[in-house]
Amino acid sequence: MEKKIEELKAELDSLLEANKKKRDYICLLFDSHKIKGGGENTKSTRVLNKKRKERRKNNRADRLHEQTEANKRHIKNPSNVELTNDQTNLLAKGLKFIPTPKEEQIHIRRQLLKDFDS
Repeated sequence: MEKKIEELKAELDSLLEANKKKRDYICLLFDSHKIKGGGENTKSTRVLNKKRKERRKNNRADRLHEQTEANKRHIKNPSNVELTNDQTNLLAKGLKFIPTPKEEQIHIRRQLLKDFDS
């Protein structure tokens, strides 16, 4: 009985191995040999992604700082009160700027439906 089980296991393993044959396909879009390596490029890709993320974060901060400084140059503040960055940015938008509160889409839809039903 055990001998028959071993034979069946061996036959099953051989069928599984035959089913798992790896097929290489030609990749037309980019270097396929780099992708097949997998583990080798993973660490360097993570490092590159981290560096890119830091660069983007720094660029955003630099742009925000430059914009705030440009806004401060154009605004005259005759009072002794120091304006915050948000206040400076709001004043830089001009006298015709009207801030509107953000409303949730669901609230707007409900109000439209109520108005429509009335």
